[in-house]
Amino acid sequence: MMRRINYRAIWFRSLAVFTAVFLFTVLVNIKKQDDVNVEAASLAKFDAGYIISNYQMGRYNSMTEAEIQKFLTSKNSCSNKDEALYKSLSANNPTIKWHFEKGHFVCLSEELFGDGEVIGKGETAAHIIWQAAQDYKINPQVLIVLLQKETGLITDKIPNNFDYRKATGYGCPDTAPCSEKYYGFKNQIRKAAALFAEVLNGGWTNYPLGKNYIQYNPSASCGGSVVNIKNLATSALYRYTPYQPNAGALAAGYGTATCGAYGNRNFYLYFEDWFGGILDETSKAMTPKDNADIKIRERASVTSVLGKTMGDITEASRNGYYRAYTNGYVYWTEKTGAWSVSGGILSLWNSLGKDKSILGYPLSSEKTNTRGETYQEFENGKIYWTAKKGAWVES
Repeated sequence: MMRRINYRAIWFRSLAVFTAVFLFTVLVNIKKQDDVNVEAASLAKFDAGYIISNYQMGRYNSMTEAEIQKFLTSKNSCSNKDEALYKSLSANNPTIKWHFEKGHFVCLSEELFGDGEVIGKGETAAHIIWQAAQDYKINPQVLIVLLQKETGLITDKIPNNFDYRKATGYGCPDTAPCSEKYYGFKNQIRKAAALFAEVLNGGWTNYPLGKNYIQYNPSASCGGSVVNIKNLATSALYRYTPYQPNAGALAAGYGTATCGAYGNRNFYLYFEDWFGGILDETSKAMTPKDNADIKIRERASVTSVLGKTMGDITEASRNGYYRAYTNGYVYWTEKTGAWSVSGGILSLWNSLGKDKSILGYPLSSEKTNTRGETYQEFENGKIYWTAKKGAWVES
């Protein structure tokens, strides 16, 4: 979906031959210095069906705003002071804007962004990333890696307004131009975070859990294979970038290969290199709230009647947790697991005191017996419901 386009290659075609060759060489050398990875993470354990865990994609408090800023600066301190290059680029490309101030190119770690495509005043990239992470409950590390794998902005020493307008590649399909309505750094960050959150919270995705045929490249002639998508976070990545790396792309590290696609591969590599790698949820000692977050999201994803999320994971009684949705709740405890409650059954359970009632926590989803009655099991009984009789309890 969000393929990176080399605009520089296009821009320099319009220059005189000597100038074009000279400037192109300079820029390529700068880019090589920016993007080089002396020793890339191993792809030996790359699993196309499990690229990142739900826990890691939803870990929105993984970095403070100050920590995000420190990271951006550590990766790129805006050290390019080549004023001659700035003047040459600006003179030969009047529709493109580079920000050169106080003797150096201003890069992402120092830039300010307003609404739309306003650059040079407004909020820092660190604040925009942090705020989107808090608002959509998405790990800021995911957004940082997305910026790098889509446009290389984390390490780009001479970014321009064209780079910022499509910062995360949102609304930039491989088979068509980018959509102007999604232009702007802040817009790009927030749209990307919202998309990941929608899928992670059980919303629509074109690559649901289970077996999906996924191409190796935008060209169908390059083939593909069936991938068993094992979690919602991976599904979200495929909704964003609907291709998997082929064997050649995996063997190439950060390099290229015939019929290769690199978005999801590079996401995995940058996350491994920069943030310590992808965690297997089953092997990580997480807090009860972390476990609740994972299980509640998973339950919500298979319970279509719940609707949109209405808040964060909240502590309930007896070490339990819940999350509210427009049409119900999902409750979780280590003992009972995660189950949704909605409709008439929820109304009665709510009137009795929910998890604090004599019934306790739910133990199953809704079922239907041979008499056509809907019922749900709880720790200390069942709630039955029919349209004619309403809801009642049987112990």
